[in-house]
Amino acid sequence: MGEVDRADMANFVLVPGGESRSSFWDEVAPLLKAQGHSVQTPTLADQKTSTLTDHIAQVLSLLEDPPSGMMDVILVGHSYGGIVVTGVADKAQDRIRRLIYLDTAVPVDGLSLFDHFARCGVDPTSFEGLEPFPSLVEPLRFNEEAWRAIPKTYVHCTRSEFLSVTEHEIPRVKERLTQDSWEYLELDSGHVCMFDKPSETADILMRHA
Repeated sequence: MGEVDRADMANFVLVPGGESRSSFWDEVAPLLKAQGHSVQTPTLADQKTSTLTDHIAQVLSLLEDPPSGMMDVILVGHSYGGIVVTGVADKAQDRIRRLIYLDTAVPVDGLSLFDHFARCGVDPTSFEGLEPFPSLVEPLRFNEEAWRAIPKTYVHCTRSEFLSVTEHEIPRVKERLTQDSWEYLELDSGHVCMFDKPSETADILMRHA
């Protein structure tokens, strides 16, 4: 990774999925910061007691923090975090440079994360740690037409534990690369790519920084 001109520094906000801990990014965030980028890694409120709306509001407040808030943000969502960042972008589109989806469902207005599993014929509770918590069963509401105009990157982890879901999502991205402003990339990694391939993950995040 080469040096970054200070004029080209980006504001990264990295939103985790799973247990929603900021420590998920402990190996990736320093690589971005070493190149001079600003990096925020919020820990989402407990998904067992919080809603999707709560998580969207939490990240949105980070972007809108006074005096002027963050602009030109590269907003990254891993797993369930992809649902969260979509809701955030819907309310703060003018602040977003790019959305990056790391091995996540491709959002659809009116669907929860669990709904994405169901339409793929997969029982989400068959995966360890996935239970019908409020955050995972609340439908996402957003303006799909406005979302299509935001530059987006989808990263498919080819050794993901969730291939039974993501392999149903990928055709939606590939079929509408131009219409929906997508970039499609693959990473030889398990689902938690920030642990498996931290350097490669950081390189992907910085492609548009």
